[in-house]
Amino acid sequence: LVIITNGVLIANELALKTKHHITLVGGTILPSTKSTLGSSAEEMLRNYHADFAIMSTAALDVNFGFSEQVEDQSRVKQIMIANANQSIVMVDHSKFDKISLYRTCGLSDVDVVLYNGSLDPKYAKMAPDTTFCNVDSIH
Repeated sequence: LVIITNGVLIANELALKTKHHITLVGGTILPSTKSTLGSSAEEMLRNYHADFAIMSTAALDVNFGFSEQVEDQSRVKQIMIANANQSIVMVDHSKFDKISLYRTCGLSDVDVVLYNGSLDPKYAKMAPDTTFCNVDSIH
């Protein structure tokens, strides 16, 4: 398994606890998220293809879609989504019906949304081809 991440803490945990091949994307580290961003990270990610792009989001609104507080974070996620066979976004229930500053993509631009709590039916109606999976029911 090859794991490509811009998450510094994620790369460190995986390197310590697994035997997988870990690639940490280069770039400028954003202190608040401990992730690498910027033109170097974007250029590096453009050269990779992934079976799965798994990411979080700062906010999700049924009309605005997924969004982030930092523009560079949105751009990195846009590249990851474009270069993956399947995109999976993890959304905490507190991030629904919220809009952050920079739009990453629309709701129907991702393949799977993993969420906790309850899901307003308007989300599934807006993106009928997106799979919504409540992780509360996974044991």
